[in-house]
Amino acid sequence: MSASLYAVVDPSTGETVKEYPTATDQQIEAAIAAASKAHREWSRGSTIADRAELDRRQLRSRNRCK
Repeated sequence: MSASLYAVVDPSTGETVKEYPTATDQQIEAAIAAASKAHREWSRGSTIADRAELDRRQLRSRNRCK
């Protein structure tokens, strides 16, 4: 059985720009569970100051990309 694809279509031309494989409900649930677990572990092991510094670095990085 081949994987299902999701097509990204240019609305102005109707042309398929790119196709991506879709995920099953089971794959999505597993990804959400893994992300939730990683976040819980990270937040328990980091201080508010650590998280604030991460936010500042991300903001500086975004501002450089403008």
